[in-house]
Amino acid sequence: IATVLTTEKNDKESIKQLKEIVGSEKVCEALVSLSFSQFGHLSNKALKKIIPELEKGFDYDKACENVGYDFQAIFKGNKTSFLPPLTKQENLEMTNPVVKRAIAQMRLVYNAIARKHGDIDVVHVEFTRDIKNSKRERDKISDGQKEFQLLKLKAIDTAIEVLEKDNISPKELLKFRLWEQQKHRCIYSGKPIQPSMLSDEKVLEVDHILPQSRSLDDSLNNKVLCLIKENQEKENQTPFEYMGSDESSERWQDFVGRVNKLDKNLEAKKRKLLKINFDKNTEKEFLRRNLSDTAYIAKFIKNYIEAHIEFKKSKDKQHVFTRNGMLTSQLRFKWGVGDKDRLKHFHHAEDAIIVAFSTQGMVKKLSDVSKKRELKEFKYKSKEEKSKALRFIPPLENFHTKVQESLADIFVSHMPRRKVSGAAHKEIIYSKKVKSKGVEINEGLADNGEVKRIDIFEKNEKYHFIYLYSLDFLKEEIKNITIKDKIVDDSYKFKFSIFKNDLIEFELKDKLVFGYLNFAEGDGRFNVLSHDKSVIDKKNDRHSTGSMKYIKKYQVDALGNYVEVKNEKRQGTIKEGRLKRKVKK
Repeated sequence: IATVLTTEKNDKESIKQLKEIVGSEKVCEALVSLSFSQFGHLSNKALKKIIPELEKGFDYDKACENVGYDFQAIFKGNKTSFLPPLTKQENLEMTNPVVKRAIAQMRLVYNAIARKHGDIDVVHVEFTRDIKNSKRERDKISDGQKEFQLLKLKAIDTAIEVLEKDNISPKELLKFRLWEQQKHRCIYSGKPIQPSMLSDEKVLEVDHILPQSRSLDDSLNNKVLCLIKENQEKENQTPFEYMGSDESSERWQDFVGRVNKLDKNLEAKKRKLLKINFDKNTEKEFLRRNLSDTAYIAKFIKNYIEAHIEFKKSKDKQHVFTRNGMLTSQLRFKWGVGDKDRLKHFHHAEDAIIVAFSTQGMVKKLSDVSKKRELKEFKYKSKEEKSKALRFIPPLENFHTKVQESLADIFVSHMPRRKVSGAAHKEIIYSKKVKSKGVEINEGLADNGEVKRIDIFEKNEKYHFIYLYSLDFLKEEIKNITIKDKIVDDSYKFKFSIFKNDLIEFELKDKLVFGYLNFAEGDGRFNVLSHDKSVIDKKNDRHSTGSMKYIKKYQVDALGNYVEVKNEKRQGTIKEGRLKRKVKK
């Protein structure tokens, strides 16, 4: 049963295989709504000891105690105002390296806040949904989000052109994007939709595929465009329920054919459109997942904070709450914060503010209003009554304005990339007749890989730069030749080293540049980004080091405060470091 539910993605195929195991159709339909998506954290050895005790009727904590385990041992100890590093037992409990890094950063920020403001009242934790993914998977998601943002900007231009308008509202843009996804047809009836109909609110409506009151899913993947008549008749049903719950019917088969013709990048939406089983158990699973994040990682963080932190004394017993990203996205819309601009970093701060103000009561109200609105027999007496019932009151007056004002006070802190790794050279190998400099490979020359570190020296009020690549850190001694082929000796004063994401400031003949180093090129030019991730000067985003009047480096803490780095010792190569440690030993 577990194998079928874990490996099969299609409800129909799952039920077919389960019938061979179980026999009862009712049991099969109940089983198919189960999900095995949570994070496992017990070994087989521990399970074999604990499960027999659970089968005897003991609670989990008592079962652990009976076989010699203390299930709260990892969270015992003295409580203070600050979070300590993970204990040995906590490290054994949390094995995911990505999550460990996230915990380390969270601890850094938490302790910085506690040092500045004193003991904390309440903590709300929201984990991104890609936290368990590898770096490659997370980079893929990040690239997809950037592409999505660019497509959205492109859609605005196209919509203005197609609809022949000077500007377009967010509602019209949503309809336009769904219209293009659906090949210019109503998703349920298949009837064609003319461009002129997109601006007419009496003709078209945006519908939630899985009713919002039953799923709390307000994502783009749960939205389609349809004729208003279809939306009214569909009411609080899934597409399968609306079309008679009969897989063999001609209407359902036509609909399946239409959905399958949608683009391949809409697979998540297709699964929702063609979902057959959405019974009470499945609904509960959706609601549970979208109301509160109960995944093991979030539970671990919650327990970790509660175990080590002495909160301000208050009548409230609970001080740490977990939230799900789905809740945040819904409140973002309801409170008028607006869409995320993923091309900049401030959307993280917006989410943090929303998470801080969120409550379970707010989510319940959202669910109740949606459910009431979709009831067949319920109708609002007037537009005023409808508007009042659907209004989700923000926690503060002028909430959107205050959020934007608070963002203006933020200086974004970036973590410098000081890890020296990556390709030693670029892939293309040139003949020595074509190139005179580079990395020697198979009797040819290849360009160096990415610049990993820049060492900056000063002599006679001029700055000299040594660019170091991955290969340079594997040699016996650190390179002492500048990009202009000058040999650096004791007459040069070492200033500091800069890595990617180090905060720097320098003055050129015609401008002052202040921001994070994004990348450097071997010809001595820098690319610098503002703290919010935007390019400082789009017309001239490469800055030459040749005309530099001065350059400074800053150390940035977890809260965005920065101080100038005055003295720094130059670090050598990996081999030099090993040799020094050996001599010292």
